[in-house]
Amino acid sequence: MDEIKKYENIINMEHPTSKRHPRMDAINRAAQFAPFKALTGLEDDIEDTATQKAEDVANLIQREMDDDYMEYLHRENSGFTESE
Repeated sequence: MDEIKKYENIINMEHPTSKRHPRMDAINRAAQFAPFKALTGLEDDIEDTATQKAEDVANLIQREMDDDYMEYLHRENSGFTESE
């Protein structure tokens, strides 16, 4: 409660406005507080990495499918059936 009394003389005062500098619009004011973009190009690197990983996964899936198909052909050619 003592904290409120401490500012009682200024609590209802009008916000000061500079006569020399006009108020900054919200967009420019927000830009001042935006994070510093020190990592330029990071988004491109992330996208490149994601693309490479997607290609790696696609290649792995294709190899596994090829291996499964070759195993299937080998079983068919050797006369082995799943029911045996």
